[in-house]
Amino acid sequence: MIQTVFTNRYGIGSWADIAFYFIDMMILLYMSNSFDTNNLTEMKILFISAGLLSLTLASHYLINYFQIKNPVDQNISRAFFMILIFRAITLIIGGILDNIFGFILAVIGIILSWLMPLLTTKYTLKHPIIFPHLLERLNLLVIIIFSEKIIGIADYFQPKTFPSILFLSF
Repeated sequence: MIQTVFTNRYGIGSWADIAFYFIDMMILLYMSNSFDTNNLTEMKILFISAGLLSLTLASHYLINYFQIKNPVDQNISRAFFMILIFRAITLIIGGILDNIFGFILAVIGIILSWLMPLLTTKYTLKHPIIFPHLLERLNLLVIIIFSEKIIGIADYFQPKTFPSILFLSF
């Protein structure tokens, strides 16, 4: 979400923006292919990868801070940089600890980083996001998630199992 808000507010399609997107995609691919567990105490790769994603986005905000001259936008960039650094630190430490304390630390870091943007409203109201663009991005996210769910349940609709599913539903 924070990446979407950044792109909505400051994205210009520059080479730096594209480079950050590719770095984030590599981290996401590594993360999605590296863990296969339901055990909450073994979330090391997830937390460290999510921390790296927060770190790349924090770097993007830091670069933006030095590129823009508007004080309101500098305040927004500084605030989100600090929020993302906080989240990156809690996630990476939580991943390194790889125990229940690390899990709790990471979850608290995530929750607080979701709530902290509420403290930035005095700046963000002066440079609001473009709501139709954000709504379009969120609709695309819903479409992607829905498509993934369809792919996930597609194995249950095979010729051998489909008739039994129909009879069980009546």
